[in-house]
Amino acid sequence: MPNLQTMNTLLLCFYQDGIMERVEEIWDEMCKHSVCCRPNVYSYSVLLAAFCDQGKMGEAMRLWDEMRVKEVKPDVMAYNTLIKGLCENREMERAEDIFHQMEMDRIEATCLTFEHLIRGYCEAGDVE
Repeated sequence: MPNLQTMNTLLLCFYQDGIMERVEEIWDEMCKHSVCCRPNVYSYSVLLAAFCDQGKMGEAMRLWDEMRVKEVKPDVMAYNTLIKGLCENREMERAEDIFHQMEMDRIEATCLTFEHLIRGYCEAGDVE
């Protein structure tokens, strides 16, 4: 039986290769075998990135909510992944809400966080 690190590596590799069917299969396996392979914040971040890259923001937000329900605490990588996805999909209001949630969770924003937000506002034509 593979461990969490192995499953996360598979998730990342299939994601990087753009093989989304396999990403979802690996995720399903992880959820089935939660004793040894319960998805952690890294696992969630990879799947968030996959959904965001495909413009599936509804799925990304559903996954974000699931993290909260399952008490998987988002880290800066998870926040930045979702903020980037929202900004790239021109959902600036939601991106700002997630940014405020990040502050409330006392996760320190990085230069990357601000880069995503600034680029998002510029692309949306809202630079004031």
